[in-house]
Amino acid sequence: MGIKRKFGLGNIEDLETAVKKKTKKENLETQSLPLDTSPRGSQWSNNSCAFDAVISLLYNIWLDDMNKRSIHFRHINEVHMGMISDSFSQTQFQNSTNIRDFVRRRLQRIDPISFAWGQFTSIQSILDHFLATSYPITSSLMFCPNNHPVNRDARLGSTCQITILQQCSTIQDFVDDQTIHCASSCQNCHSHLLRKQVFIHPSPNLNHCV
Repeated sequence: MGIKRKFGLGNIEDLETAVKKKTKKENLETQSLPLDTSPRGSQWSNNSCAFDAVISLLYNIWLDDMNKRSIHFRHINEVHMGMISDSFSQTQFQNSTNIRDFVRRRLQRIDPISFAWGQFTSIQSILDHFLATSYPITSSLMFCPNNHPVNRDARLGSTCQITILQQCSTIQDFVDDQTIHCASSCQNCHSHLLRKQVFIHPSPNLNHCV
């Protein structure tokens, strides 16, 4: 027959002390665990690299401010960006593979050569569709640095992609002054012509190609 142990006030105080020590230790262990801040993505399948990269990037941008980004995405275009923001809202990226495969099938129907199922494609090809707008974002005009007349029409750009073609300290510097040297020359002074690009419509999101 076992000996019964008396459970008095001293035992209660010892128990409380032990519980506090254990709780403190668990809290310290929890705080020391690294936070998972990795971007969420989908599992590779059938040469899906480019799609995985684009959709994962868009999701993590959208996650920054879901309501605001949903409006921004839809403002770019309804066909692709509106659809992808709706998919993010409905699934919270739980079915990321299904979202990716839906996007692949849709682009395959639009361009079966560039987006043949199971074949390699480029991130640029996907962004050309996803970041295209139905309205002009930029206008660029070629001109002579010595103000001679140049018979060139303005070129409109209906995309949220901006290509940085010159060395600059920051991206903002290039956005503020998008002037580049061209290979063409002025017929009067033979100086290289310049092309200046300006924004004519605000873009909610810009993708910079360096």
